[in-house]
Amino acid sequence: MRGILGKVTDLKSLDGLLDLGWHTDQLDRVGAGLDPDLSRGRLATTFAMLRRNGRMSFGPKRGL
Repeated sequence: MRGILGKVTDLKSLDGLLDLGWHTDQLDRVGAGLDPDLSRGRLATTFAMLRRNGRMSFGPKRGL
């Protein structure tokens, strides 16, 4: 899957975005009194980001 994504987007930026989303999810869990879910994968993190922020999760934040 990364090979296909690498042709249409910058993987380093995508990895950074997913990393921030993963940490946000863990902080939300801890804030709710739950233990962190260290086995949470990229797909679950992506869906959580889309549920929280919609399509703007992957759009530019500044400028346009």
